[in-house]
Amino acid sequence: MINVMIADDHSMIREGLRQLLELDGDVRVISEAGDGEECILKLREQLPDILLLDINMPKMNGLEVLKRIRELRLDVKVLILTVHNEVEYLLRAVDIGING
Repeated sequence: MINVMIADDHSMIREGLRQLLELDGDVRVISEAGDGEECILKLREQLPDILLLDINMPKMNGLEVLKRIRELRLDVKVLILTVHNEVEYLLRAVDIGING
């Protein structure tokens, strides 16, 4: 079983992703967060295998969350979700240590 957390400030996006992911019996969404601060708090409570992380979130954006995850040395694979086409976001995420 693969445990996943979804961090996105849009509840409809989180719900849609949850439904899609849970169609596969090997994936379980164990947690959701609507902003960056909530994401970090929940990661410290229950660490998933994979974090699906939006770049644009209130309180702490996705790149700040990714940086904090790496500082805390949390053992989670991080996949960024974004509608941005800007290479700058991708390069910064790669520099910080994104998994995909």
